[in-house]
Amino acid sequence: MEHILTERDMLADSLMTEKELAGSCAAFVTESTSQTLRNEMTKIFAESQQIQFEMLNHMRAREWYDIRSADSEYIKDTVRKYRDEMSTL
Repeated sequence: MEHILTERDMLADSLMTEKELAGSCAAFVTESTSQTLRNEMTKIFAESQQIQFEMLNHMRAREWYDIRSADSEYIKDTVRKYRDEMSTL
């Protein structure tokens, strides 16, 4: 059976791939011992972040990616949780 991806499917897959790439780049940058290599990977990371931003906006414009709006109480609660977690480290 032939599987045909829609534009939405392709964008969703591409967005997930870019997220994975960004995560890998971030880990690589923090562990790199060569400043030259670190600089290049930082550039790649920034490019990946920009591509993600553009894809996300494209998907949101078509209502293919829903991002929940957070009220101020939810934000405060989330910040508090992260601070509590950081204090245990």
